[in-house]
Amino acid sequence: NREPLYFNNELWEFYDCGLTRYVYVNKDKTMVIKLNIGNSINYNEKEFRIYQEASIENKQKMAETEMFQGIIIQEYCEPIKFSNKKLNIAQTVMYQKCRKECGFNNKGEFKCFDLDEFYKY
Repeated sequence: NREPLYFNNELWEFYDCGLTRYVYVNKDKTMVIKLNIGNSINYNEKEFRIYQEASIENKQKMAETEMFQGIIIQEYCEPIKFSNKKLNIAQTVMYQKCRKECGFNNKGEFKCFDLDEFYKY
């Protein structure tokens, strides 16, 4: 269990951990921040570059992503693994093509939140 962080005048609670980054969520569950684990590869830089270089059409399928002082700040999308929502056929296809790294944002839009996995499969 990781301690909460204070970042950008806001308290962030530990949310989840992947293979490369720790994820923290704000109190309102509107945004997450991602912190690299270790120092070998900067996955935040890689993810931000993917978002910056994406087409407008692809960005609409991605969680909105910014970077500040090397930290990814991204809109919160509830992962399907934590949700009871059912997917339609198009969402199911996208979910599989993004290695199941997708969820619903607060507007109900289905988006990929791990951009390194976006349509790779």
